[in-house]
Amino acid sequence: MVNGLKRPWSLPRWEASACVIALVVSLVVSEYLVPRKVVELNNGELVYYNYIEGSIPLYLSLIAFEFIILHIHKRRLSSSTEPDWIPESGYYEAADCWSSVAAGAMDVLLSIMVIERFTLKEYVYDYIHDNYAIGNLDLTWAPQWVKMLVFGSLIELCYYSFHRMSHEIGFIWAMGHANHHSSEHFNFSTALRQGYLQQAVSWVFYLPLAVLGVPTDVSMTYRTWNIMYQFWIHTSIVGSLPWPLEEIMMTPSNHRIHHDRRLHKNFGGTLVVYDKLFGTYLKEPAQTACVYGWAVPSKSWVDSVFQLQAFSRQSRSWWKGPGYYTTTAARVCPPAPRLARLTRSTTASLGVKVYIAVQFLVSTLCGLLLESSDRNMVLAAYSLFSYIAQGFLFDGNATYE
Repeated sequence: MVNGLKRPWSLPRWEASACVIALVVSLVVSEYLVPRKVVELNNGELVYYNYIEGSIPLYLSLIAFEFIILHIHKRRLSSSTEPDWIPESGYYEAADCWSSVAAGAMDVLLSIMVIERFTLKEYVYDYIHDNYAIGNLDLTWAPQWVKMLVFGSLIELCYYSFHRMSHEIGFIWAMGHANHHSSEHFNFSTALRQGYLQQAVSWVFYLPLAVLGVPTDVSMTYRTWNIMYQFWIHTSIVGSLPWPLEEIMMTPSNHRIHHDRRLHKNFGGTLVVYDKLFGTYLKEPAQTACVYGWAVPSKSWVDSVFQLQAFSRQSRSWWKGPGYYTTTAARVCPPAPRLARLTRSTTASLGVKVYIAVQFLVSTLCGLLLESSDRNMVLAAYSLFSYIAQGFLFDGNATYE
């Protein structure tokens, strides 16, 4: 329910359950469909599957599919007196959607240029695994379902630790996770809104697996599975799923609570088991819609501006202290006095939107040519500055209601 209204046409429970099962099955067979990543290490080649980059076409297709469904739903309601059970935050807004997709593109772009070029996370993990591992947890003897259960649970625990710390420690929050929570909408495009400095911190939380003896390629592969799963839980059109999915898995219902700006709950990526174990689980209330975005909303749609604003607010808390926690920043920058705040949207004309769309496609195409071009730094600089300029065009046509 949303504000007491039932979801009359959200996916039936059996159908939604089938979608989850199909997603898990697709992860098992997708090793034949996604590109492999090859990293040269001191002791030879490291080969693992890059599920995230291989799933980008799927992500964009699902965003288009959700947009069409919501558009049809809204048109149907415009000619009837039936109340809308989807909150306004569940719909797409042009500038907000662009901001999320552009943030994802910039994250992938910088990952190719910096994170993957220096392969620091692979080198450090592999070095610890080879020199300090207390055992050999490769499970080569085990069937696939045992490997998925063990490795998936270990990766999930590491992700839970990082995710919770990124909300409780202001420095990690400012390093990129704040960007993900900056949107006041909640749909598939929100899943792509990632801070590009977040990867510089998150990989450290997976190093304990190297000490346990989890092979480097296994850790990297299951980590991409974990991130890939989290895309589909960013939607407002799927209601509560049946037990045991709702009580064990991270679902859209559970993740909507996490994005509510009034709460710090449900930090899991694929499971809610650790949230229940460590006391951070909260079930979505039936009568209340979630409220998304920052406590102090941003007035920009540019990912780089989000990053600077997060660092600026956190630095103010460091100077005015005490502490390095996000709660300190809340005292320095108190939340808005009411929940019904001004709604931001763009008044950009159709011509401006078409121009931005064309520029976005050109910038993205340049980004795709990075690995096959000798002038990759020029292409990267063009793409990054083009994304920023596109965002400023939206910022210059903002309106508040």
